[in-house]
Amino acid sequence: MAEGMIRGLLLMGSVVVLGVVATGARAADRRELPGKLWGDFGVGVGHLNATSGPTADSGDGAWVDMVVGGRISDHWLLGFNLGAVGIKPSSSNFNRYDSYSSIYGEAVTNVFLDLRYEPYSDRGWFVGGGGGRVLYHNHALESVTGNVRSGQGAAGIARIGYDWRVGVRTHFETQFSVEAGSISLGGPLTGSFSFSAAALSVHVAYH
Repeated sequence: MAEGMIRGLLLMGSVVVLGVVATGARAADRRELPGKLWGDFGVGVGHLNATSGPTADSGDGAWVDMVVGGRISDHWLLGFNLGAVGIKPSSSNFNRYDSYSSIYGEAVTNVFLDLRYEPYSDRGWFVGGGGGRVLYHNHALESVTGNVRSGQGAAGIARIGYDWRVGVRTHFETQFSVEAGSISLGGPLTGSFSFSAAALSVHVAYH
């Protein structure tokens, strides 16, 4: 009789364990499902280089990057990207009465459409790229011309990075980005120049 009770308890315990494992697996599966929304904010260091043209300069500075979009499949995300690289920071560049003013003597702002591919769907290595409009700011030129910006143009960007999931929808990422494009100066200035930029950044993301 005792042996029968032991067998019964073992069978009951096995059922309970299997039930707990199955429930945990279903919960894990639910957590593994990628989110539909995509939000990403990152900061880092960047380098801006004018490859031609006398009006632009080169140097190291700050990089800021933000994406808002969504997941279009298990492996692909699409979003609107707003980012910038700024060099030659100085408090003398900033005018608190001018909403377009910044501390950077020279900057390129990206207004891009971004696409990302995630081979492992929501974690691990990823690659991406995009392109669109760029706005050029040069404090020295704008002090003379009175323009709110010194030029505009078009550019493209390529990215590679790694994604760590730290919560159900929260992620920590590192990215390396390379950008290239051309900018036409605004009147009364004439001409254009080519530029390139590179950045290394850390990001907090939701997706």
